Amino acid sequence: MKTGKIDSHQVKSPTAWSRRLITASLFGILFFTLFPYWVDFSSTPDGDRNPFTLGGPLQFDGILHSVLNILLFIPFGFAIYAIPNVRRKSWWKAAALAFGVGWLLSYSIEIVQMYMPTRDSAWDDVIANALGSMLGMLLGLGLADRILHKALEWEHRLVTAISLRSIGIFASVYFSIWLVASVPLQHKTRLNNWDQTPFISVGNDIRGTNPWDGQISRLEIWNKSLDAAEAEAFSNRSVSPNALDTNVLASYDLSHSPPVPNRGRLTPHLIASHAISSSLQTQEQPTGAGPGPGPVSLISESSLPFLSEAVARSNRVTVALDCVSKGGEGSNGTLIAISNLTGKTDFSMEQRGTRLAINLRTGLNGQKPPTDWIVDDLFTPNARHSLIVSYDGSLGVLFVDGKKQRSTFGLSPGVRLVHLVVRMKTSEFKAYNVLYDSLIFLPLGFLLGIAGRIIPRHVTLYKVGIISAIFLSAFALEELLVKISGRPLSYDQLVLSIGLTVAGMLWINLDSLKLQ
Repeated sequence: MKTGKIDSHQVKSPTAWSRRLITASLFGILFFTLFPYWVDFSSTPDGDRNPFTLGGPLQFDGILHSVLNILLFIPFGFAIYAIPNVRRKSWWKAAALAFGVGWLLSYSIEIVQMYMPTRDSAWDDVIANALGSMLGMLLGLGLADRILHKALEWEHRLVTAISLRSIGIFASVYFSIWLVASVPLQHKTRLNNWDQTPFISVGNDIRGTNPWDGQISRLEIWNKSLDAAEAEAFSNRSVSPNALDTNVLASYDLSHSPPVPNRGRLTPHLIASHAISSSLQTQEQPTGAGPGPGPVSLISESSLPFLSEAVARSNRVTVALDCVSKGGEGSNGTLIAISNLTGKTDFSMEQRGTRLAINLRTGLNGQKPPTDWIVDDLFTPNARHSLIVSYDGSLGVLFVDGKKQRSTFGLSPGVRLVHLVVRMKTSEFKAYNVLYDSLIFLPLGFLLGIAGRIIPRHVTLYKVGIISAIFLSAFALEELLVKISGRPLSYDQLVLSIGLTVAGMLWINLDSLKLQ
């Protein structure tokens, strides 16, 4: 193969890198603007807002918000300039085209966001995005030839100098580094930091400061996860708790007056809080605490050390209850909490207006309160619900009346990685997982794509090796995460990993050089 710089006619080719730039910029835009990728076109936008007018007049959400929207579309505008037909236009026509295309793309995204419960739409986003697209095109007008020249030159040198052996070594080392890093990252999400002396409180928090105006008739706790069939059967009362599994840690029929016996274990019972309030008053108080807890509805008469031990051992937990809320908007309170006497909470379910807030303590929380998992539009006055929160070692799922909800709580290595850098948000956990897999499998796809470009066409063994690498790398990471977390094998995760690898292979070859 030849080495050295590429010819000048190749450097000035308007098609060089155009497809790669367009697809990369679109991936970035769609990744950040359509997260969490949940669109419900059957719903009506808030306040019956007209989606085509984006709900009303121009709004302004601040300078920083507008700057970020401009920056998001600058790579897209730069990529537009690399398109052959655009480069042949005058600068002002190209700028107008970039502005118009950026406007249409942003406008389409904003309409879709009207049907996404976690997103909002506004005209200022469209204007900022369109301006970013036009600025990116103007930057391309002055810098594109130089940047594309260097990109082509470096790619030419790489492809002509690299060997299949060196690609294999580098890809193996790169992937191995991520495998090793994934072990402590995933391990940090385990349920291994629950307090060893947890109490169960029902209808209030352990301190008696957040009473709930509602009724709970049944409470069950397992150190296992429930699938959809088990959740539906339990919600429909077609099976008893003990019929599901032997992993029942607590089972209470709260339709009876206290003391309520634990049907899952011999001890402890749930009793009225005032029966042990005097003993709680004498417990050691944390620094800055008040004189003692107020009344709670029900509380376990003693701690449940076997509960935290069993949860830590299996890394799974399910809490199920039947409840009736007395209020909707404006009502607040704790339905159930698992915490020690100082208020350190391992698990809780709270009503906050119409929303359900779920707290689950993992190794990510440290000494701080756990991050809230919020489920919107759940509580309405006097509505009876069967609520099941099930965590399988990595993914938390909510079942309402036996039906799985779209809102989930997924703890992947990506969550821990982001947690090391910035403050994490539960609504973005899915994006952290996609980001983490992208860091691993897109570069791996680039390397395999280059290998596919330079292998001899008549050698089938190399082609089989590339195909094997695509699947084996995805299965290797998945099996590692399954072993650490204890969760079931995720076919969605496998499809994501394989898809990203194939996408990387396709992307690196969209504008491949024709090397002689």
